[in-house]
Amino acid sequence: MCLIIQVGLSGIDLKYSDLSNAHLNDADLSGAILIGTNFSGADLSGTNFRQADLHCADLSGTDLHYADLRGADLSRAYLVRANLNGTNIQDTNLDGAKLNGTDLSTTDLRNANLRHSDLNNVEISMRQIDDIISGIGIIVL
Repeated sequence: MCLIIQVGLSGIDLKYSDLSNAHLNDADLSGAILIGTNFSGADLSGTNFRQADLHCADLSGTDLHYADLRGADLSRAYLVRANLNGTNIQDTNLDGAKLNGTDLSTTDLRNANLRHSDLNNVEISMRQIDDIISGIGIIVL
């Protein structure tokens, strides 16, 4: 088990690392290169992932509540059953991401790209549905 709490790792290159079940809550991973990194089961609550590259990362079963993912690249990432309560994914690229069984009802989705994402059994709020229907800020095709 890896325990890292409130660490500044901004811009670090950890691509294809195994950080499964790590405790990285409140860490600063802004701008980090995390392509293909395995975070499955990790505690990433409150972590700053702004502008991070998480392309093809495994975030299944992670705790990401109140994490900041603004502007991050999560294309083709695996987020099945991740806790995204209160997470900010504004301006985030989730093209082709797997989000099955994830609760997005309190997640800030403004300007998020959800094209080609797997949204089976995803929970979203009525406000988010209204935004999708009216075409405001959420890209889903």
